[in-house]
Amino acid sequence: MLNSRSAIFISGRGSNLKSALEHCGTDKTYVFSNTEKAQGLKWAKRRGAYTKVVSLKVKSDWLNFSNQLNKLKIKEIILLGFMKLIPKEFLNSFKGQILNLHPSVLPDFPGLNSIDRSLSLNKATGVSLHFVNEKMDDGPMIHQSSLNLKKDVFDKIDEERRVHFLEQYTVGRYLNERN
Repeated sequence: MLNSRSAIFISGRGSNLKSALEHCGTDKTYVFSNTEKAQGLKWAKRRGAYTKVVSLKVKSDWLNFSNQLNKLKIKEIILLGFMKLIPKEFLNSFKGQILNLHPSVLPDFPGLNSIDRSLSLNKATGVSLHFVNEKMDDGPMIHQSSLNLKKDVFDKIDEERRVHFLEQYTVGRYLNERN
């Protein structure tokens, strides 16, 4: 089960969120998104998770959000497809408590379009689960897994599916091991 004081941040369809909740349940799970369009919010709400859209456009939004999380006594934040950089002040409020799942073997290909960039250079793809610091995709590593490129079938969609499956496996494994 997820730590009862954990929050998951998403921005999109929430497929990694689905994996986390399937492994660990929705009881007392807090799911936040910076966009109302995040399909993962609807999925999580239907399964009983607490969900909320939060505006995170200016510094004061982040301060208000930090206060909300402190009132909920959140002790761990997991970023699963959360597509915003987190300001230093927010990071300081949750130092050592924010994890990010990234679709590359860091330090290779931080930021957006990691899979596309690795494929364009014919490099191995994979995932990294790491603690978040002030730099993008740079914090201390928790777990990494890589996939060898399929030399016989160079299909971007197939490679994205393989990475996505590995992301879901990595999230589930981390949550299961730490509980």
